[in-house]
Amino acid sequence: NEYRSSQNLVTITLFFCSAAIEAKNEDYGTQLEFLEYVSANVTAAQGFCFYITLWAKDLSSPDPEPKLYQTLVRKFRDEMHVHEFKLKPPQQE
Repeated sequence: NEYRSSQNLVTITLFFCSAAIEAKNEDYGTQLEFLEYVSANVTAAQGFCFYITLWAKDLSSPDPEPKLYQTLVRKFRDEMHVHEFKLKPPQQE
């Protein structure tokens, strides 16, 4: 199974980060650029759901400062779908 080794999991997660950004750019005309992977949770649900937090910046924005994003990528068989891509909500203290 490709998800058993931690190195494979990191490699797959980084690929999904890039794929999610590419999908967001195509769907919304943004120019997001991947900067850094932060964390991911993976659950098994008719395939696998990857809940990923990452840093990116939008080069098409008047303020292209790095921002924290969250995405949900679902992998089922040979298909991958980005179900959600959004700015991470501010943390409540």
